[in-house]
Amino acid sequence: MTMREIVNAALMMTVVTASLTGLAGFAVAGEEPKACFSEKELREAVAAKSVVPQIQAVRAAKNATSGDVVRARLCTFEAGIAYLITTLTRDGKVVQVKIDAVSGKPLGVQ
Repeated sequence: MTMREIVNAALMMTVVTASLTGLAGFAVAGEEPKACFSEKELREAVAAKSVVPQIQAVRAAKNATSGDVVRARLCTFEAGIAYLITTLTRDGKVVQVKIDAVSGKPLGVQ
């Protein structure tokens, strides 16, 4: 099995698990990501249509906070997979937004 096949299999397992367990249980406060995807893994996940494109998640985060995006990562959490977007608001606050990687909808703001 190639590395790409292993990554795709792991991603599919994560997406299926997230779909079955439901992402509504995502807790924003204090929940740290278990692991985050590399840029290559992110591109492969988007190409496989396993997750929404990063730009869609970034737009959702900007709409939720009216801030400028500083960092965007695709990460796995206890309950599933999500984009973790860090924004800087106009009043200087750093805000983290979790975006459901499958639907593209905000899960919470911290």
